[in-house]
Amino acid sequence: MNVHSAIPIRDLPAALEAEQALLGALLLNQEALQAVPFLQPEDFVEGLHGALFGLLRRLHAEGTRLTPVTLKPYVAGWPPVDGSMTVPQYLGRLVAQATTVINARDYGRAILDAAIRRGLIEAGARLQMLAQDGALKVAQALADGVADLNALSARSRAERTTVAPIGDTAHAVIETLVAGQRRDTITTGLVDLDRALGGWHPGELAVIGARPSMGKSTFAVMTAVKMASSGHGVYFASLEMTSEALAARALSDAVWNRETPITYEAMRRGVVESHDIGRLARAAAGLRDIPLVIDETPGLTTDEIAARVRTQADALQRQGRTLAAVVVDHLGKIRAGDRYRGHKVHETGEKIAALASLAKDSHVAVIALHQLNRGVEGRDDKRPSLADLRDSGDVEQDADTVMFLYRPAYYVERAKCDDPELEANRKAMLERTRHDLEIIIAKNRNGPCRTVEAFIDVASNVIRDRSIR
Repeated sequence: MNVHSAIPIRDLPAALEAEQALLGALLLNQEALQAVPFLQPEDFVEGLHGALFGLLRRLHAEGTRLTPVTLKPYVAGWPPVDGSMTVPQYLGRLVAQATTVINARDYGRAILDAAIRRGLIEAGARLQMLAQDGALKVAQALADGVADLNALSARSRAERTTVAPIGDTAHAVIETLVAGQRRDTITTGLVDLDRALGGWHPGELAVIGARPSMGKSTFAVMTAVKMASSGHGVYFASLEMTSEALAARALSDAVWNRETPITYEAMRRGVVESHDIGRLARAAAGLRDIPLVIDETPGLTTDEIAARVRTQADALQRQGRTLAAVVVDHLGKIRAGDRYRGHKVHETGEKIAALASLAKDSHVAVIALHQLNRGVEGRDDKRPSLADLRDSGDVEQDADTVMFLYRPAYYVERAKCDDPELEANRKAMLERTRHDLEIIIAKNRNGPCRTVEAFIDVASNVIRDRSIR
């Protein structure tokens, strides 16, 4: 449905003067094209202007000097403007009226803003059409509407894209080092892991893979709380557990000590001793103001997650804060789109690609949990590796960081035997490894791969640096 055909051009959001001013600026100095890499010919409300912009961009790429004279052979046969003025004459008028190229980027922004507003009108008309289609499921109508809005949102961010010579960027890196400033990375919550990764990086996707009961959710809650406690805004898409369950885990972590831990399961069952209520209340007060939002809506698509991330980013911005990270628990619970529905490998690849784009477009660190298949169970060494992602779409290719969690105690605990001597050895091994967690960094786009050893108390949702032992 093209709403433009139903609405007179005078009634549509438009920036006609900006379109003319930009074209005139480009004819004065074709290098002004570098100021508007985000513009497309279809962003111009006037068809002639869009066609001219596309022509100017193509000829510039071919090395042609842009002037009304050099353009004349290309536009001589075009229909006249307003029925009388030829296109070459119109180009001459644009150049005559142009005064500067300094404002080229501002002209481009005005043109893009008007184009997005027209897109919103069209998206609204299409959504109305979808809503009136009784044969279409409501969920599908909503998904299509969200997809339209996501596309417009991506365009609205396009003008923030910067194009700069590598020498200038390299110089900026040196200035940052001289000033002693750190990159805008975010703590993982573990000192040893921060040393290995440099923390979570805005614009990058990290995937945490493991078999069930290895501590994926424990890790997710820990890192989310630590990030938020250090002032970084966090959106947590909990597609499996309720917000109450996650809050209980966070409280258990907050009050933990070796002598008197309070497990989150005890809280869930309501069997906490009365004298421990005060400890939990104080911990809850400490969590009240940290910028961590839990969204327990099940079955979200990647488009819906992206829309909610933008909403949360705007809400935090109004509070003077910044959304820095998104945690998704877990990939398998994201509702797949129609394109690859039923094809698990392609579904996962599509989800991963969407989350990687979300990280880059919104400049947030995205940490996504991923449940591995049963392949590791058939091996003597059950530590996961990148080979275990073979049936998981493009995880290894699209993720900037891939880590695996491994708890040896999980397997030791389940290896009971009847032989008294072997059973005694098993129990001794279980005692030695009960709190061992291996964080296996299998892919690290910005550094070496290694294994970080940590302390874990699964019952209390606690992960700490190994030094706690």
